[in-house]
Amino acid sequence: MAGNIYDMLRIEPELVTIWRENRQGIRSLYLAGPYELKKALLEEHVVSVEELRIGNLHVNLETIRRLLELQGQPTERAVYPAN
Repeated sequence: MAGNIYDMLRIEPELVTIWRENRQGIRSLYLAGPYELKKALLEEHVVSVEELRIGNLHVNLETIRRLLELQGQPTERAVYPAN
């Protein structure tokens, strides 16, 4: 994906929310999600050494570990261009 399509993350101490959107000026169109991932769910996947798959969302173990690290440092919104 390219252009104005972004993977969006909201990281809170006990919850990570992920969605994909297409930004067009001041408007945004949701393309996937939002997916709400509780800290306990992320930790379960690390312990069981399993990647996470929910609908269109696929999160590998390295990313799950990084999300857990970031939960100690809440941020209102981080924007990453979709690959």
